[in-house]
Amino acid sequence: MFGTIEFILIGVALMILFGPDKLPDFAKSLGGAIGEFKKAQNIKMNGIDDLSSKNNYPGVDTETKVKDKISSTDNNE
Repeated sequence: MFGTIEFILIGVALMILFGPDKLPDFAKSLGGAIGEFKKAQNIKMNGIDDLSSKNNYPGVDTETKVKDKISSTDNNE
């Protein structure tokens, strides 16, 4: 994907844009943002797994449960 030369060029561009004083703060905030994104992604994926594993209707697949839920909300309107 990226080679050594590309990373060096990106580093030089960041040094020119932000300066050596701001670069550690920038890297720290970028790392924190990536960490929060991964954490939210894991929570979302675990939530989807939890919903699919909860079987309120034994023997009925998730698609049927969703269709039942949609039809029940349509009837309430």
